[in-house]
Amino acid sequence: MISHLYSRFCLTMPAPEGSTGLLVAFSGGLDSTLLLVLAAQYAREHGLPVRALHVHHGLSPHADEWVAHCEAVCQQLAVELLVEWVTLARGNGESLEAQARTARYQRLTARMRAGEWLLTAHHQDDQLETLLLALKRGAGLRGLAGILPSQPFAGGLLLRPLLDVSRAELAEAAATLPFGWVEDESNQDVSYDRNFLRQTLIPQLKARWPAMAQTAARSMALCAEQEALLEELAESDWQLAGEGEALHIGPLHALSPTRRNNLLRYWIRRQGGEMPSREQLARLWQEVALARGDANPQLNWGRQSCRRYQERLYLVSPDLQ
Repeated sequence: MISHLYSRFCLTMPAPEGSTGLLVAFSGGLDSTLLLVLAAQYAREHGLPVRALHVHHGLSPHADEWVAHCEAVCQQLAVELLVEWVTLARGNGESLEAQARTARYQRLTARMRAGEWLLTAHHQDDQLETLLLALKRGAGLRGLAGILPSQPFAGGLLLRPLLDVSRAELAEAAATLPFGWVEDESNQDVSYDRNFLRQTLIPQLKARWPAMAQTAARSMALCAEQEALLEELAESDWQLAGEGEALHIGPLHALSPTRRNNLLRYWIRRQGGEMPSREQLARLWQEVALARGDANPQLNWGRQSCRRYQERLYLVSPDLQ
């Protein structure tokens, strides 16, 4: 089972000549343990250094035991282990789940070497969870495309080589390993949306439609293709309407409303802005771009403000005078 999974793993990896090494996000759980085993074999066969990074969030009373377990596994695999301790802020309005994810990627970013590949253990069932959460939020194509198998990250690449593998296949393969894995008790807490989907809803969906995860993955791949086409179109339109951080209003009049909205979203995304809702995007055009010539219009949402000056749109901080 491991050998078959390793063959599939290798098929998803880019040419090894483009890598300076592998960094595995290693929680010690079933998925990341299996990923580390596969990555260690791949690194040996291609003469690449491999490291694992474990983040101690301090949320579980077993967190110290998990570090010890990760140390033991890495010792058996002859893999260097990096351990990062983080402190999360309770009661600040942001969920601990979101804080933990942000903290993990911050530490992974800080530890990445130039040209290194970061591997995470996201799998097919994670994709289905991500799709359902995106639907709950009312996400567009970018959200419905789900987790990307590969993307630039911190001077290297972020790869998810297990995205086409189901959780059941991973569990079957992991059962053959000579060492175990940690079980995070918080995964049973269905007050978290993702755990609710994993423990309650998705088992029912799969019982009714066993191929649900595979068919959802195909839909997400199609969404990713369509999103890529929209990105190309927006880049082309940007060449005609963009200037530095500003967006000329004149060329926008020639675009259809759908194409114009696509360019507006692209412009906001280029500057790292918070994406507006469809209603806010309509107001941006009607109340700011189309306001009378002697007006000083602005529209605030999130932590930014859209303003017009000399027939150009600008995205600025709301408190900027």
